[in-house]
Amino acid sequence: MAKAIVFVNHQICVKTATRPNLDFRGYLQDFLVSRTKRNPAYSLRSFARQLGVEPSYLSKILRGHRSITVRFIHQVSPSLGLNRDEISFFVDQLKARTEARKNPDLAQPAAFSELSMDTFKMIADWYHYAILELTETRNFVSCYKWISRRLKVTEEEVSQAIERLIRLGFLDRRADAQLVNVSGRNTTLGHPSTSLALKSLQKQILSQAIGALEELGLEVRDQSSLTIAIDPTLLPEVKKRIMKFRRELCSFLDEQSHEKSEVYQLSLSFFPATQISEISKGNSI
Repeated sequence: MAKAIVFVNHQICVKTATRPNLDFRGYLQDFLVSRTKRNPAYSLRSFARQLGVEPSYLSKILRGHRSITVRFIHQVSPSLGLNRDEISFFVDQLKARTEARKNPDLAQPAAFSELSMDTFKMIADWYHYAILELTETRNFVSCYKWISRRLKVTEEEVSQAIERLIRLGFLDRRADAQLVNVSGRNTTLGHPSTSLALKSLQKQILSQAIGALEELGLEVRDQSSLTIAIDPTLLPEVKKRIMKFRRELCSFLDEQSHEKSEVYQLSLSFFPATQISEISKGNSI
């Protein structure tokens, strides 16, 4: 059973768990994203100033263009509010990964752990899928600022999402710096750690649906509901039909959308309005 860290108001607690480890680079990335969400004026430059390092140096660290050292972890950890145990966790993890790189037999678990966290983050944040679809639209611009403006997320979120999608093999950056979607059609993965990520994703999409309901006219949206008494034993068939509908609609839009210009979300919810009694509530998404 491997060590893992759990975020509580962006502070971390070290404990044993089966979740993939979040490395120090990932922690820095999440810290910056969390701050920019709470305060849009907070930037990479602000973060660098807080840590007492040059913005260009921090940018290279966050993008994986510069290696993290034990000295760097000790240097910036006090500014992040990390305690001794938390610092030791990241230092020990870094040393273990360094040893793994020296010994090919140990390298695979570390690489798998990093990939698992990338996958978890991709599933958890809606804009990863939106970026993939945005590349399919006409006049797409491979520019963080342009993508940020189109999706209404921060440039830092766009930057990290794109690098993650490239690592996972969903995006490719060509020689001319153009981003290309090489993923094909995707569905959510059946990884043991994705339940929490899927819940996070669905919450974000539902929140966006509420925003669309309040801000957009009927000419660019369609939101409706159905209330009906049912035999609960038919639920498996209902789920199959909803899945079939989603895939048929996806195929239709792919084949008929000759001039793609916008990215849309589809959210379908079919849930009991009455108190559950005999049916197990379960934990599936």
